[in-house]
Amino acid sequence: MAGSMPAHADMISVQGTYLLPETMSKAACYRKAILQAKQNAVREVVGERLSNEMLEVCEETEQQKSCRLFQQTLSWFDDGYLASMEYDRSQNRIVTHDGFEECLVQITAEVKSFKSKPDPLFGLSAEIIGPRRKRHGEAMVIVGETTQDAHLSLLGWYPELDSEHFYKIIPNEYDAPAKANGKFIFPTGDASGSYELFANWDSSYEDGELSEASEVMLVLATKKDFPLLEVEPASSFYKRLDELGRENWKIAKLTYFVMGND
Repeated sequence: MAGSMPAHADMISVQGTYLLPETMSKAACYRKAILQAKQNAVREVVGERLSNEMLEVCEETEQQKSCRLFQQTLSWFDDGYLASMEYDRSQNRIVTHDGFEECLVQITAEVKSFKSKPDPLFGLSAEIIGPRRKRHGEAMVIVGETTQDAHLSLLGWYPELDSEHFYKIIPNEYDAPAKANGKFIFPTGDASGSYELFANWDSSYEDGELSEASEVMLVLATKKDFPLLEVEPASSFYKRLDELGRENWKIAKLTYFVMGND
């Protein structure tokens, strides 16, 4: 039986840094430093649950440093969330550490642990069929399984472009999965002839001088109906999940890599 505990929140001031190579713009470097600062804030409250399996994903990409940052961020999605943040851009600065330039940012963040605990009997697994490295336009299929009746949905997180928001993918106008128990597939069987999930190389990746970009699809399984917004701030999304009850949801995080056009 799932237990509950008092809500817990902490206000934390932390720094974040990120190495500034010659091939990266300062704007991109500061974005990643902010993500590192957020990760540092949440880690102080909920700890870190980083598995070797999550890091092994990064062995498949040329952008291993960015990938490891994003995987580390994903590691605390299950335990707590950043409810709010204050960030003063005027405090941004470039520092030198061990002979290398780094972008440094300072944030003040409100971090919350979830008010209840996960249900150990509510299981979810999911994977992308085939290799994780995808070319632009390459179709993707997701398969998975739940151990209990669950409402299923799919979201996108694109940290190289926008680490602040989640984007709804399913349900959509072609695909509205019914409540599932057991094995499932995206796109669902009824909708597979109507649309495809595919990798998309966004032109903004080229502006960031990337040759390959990490993206993440989140399979969300909930015991109760949980409507999604088209685009939602991560803080709002997790606040709503917290109200739903940690025992009532599971998320499977599927990282993949979109390769640039030759």
